Amino acid sequence: MAAVYIHRLCFCHTFFDGNKRTAFVAGATFLELNGLRLSRYLWAEMLMIDLVLKEISQEELEPILSKFSDLV
Repeated sequence: MAAVYIHRLCFCHTFFDGNKRTAFVAGATFLELNGLRLSRYLWAEMLMIDLVLKEISQEELEPILSKFSDLV
């Protein structure tokens, strides 16, 4: 579900600026509210750029988020 939030917020262009940052924070917050915490944030910028450039899909994003999430 976090991948869906991130993907949709990236491509809705809800805001004039900051859509990728907002999308990532919304996804990370969703995970944390559901007992998971992203263990690495350094890759976040690259990940969001890859998503926007359509180098990865929403389906490919899900296992990446799982890989870098730890139980709280």
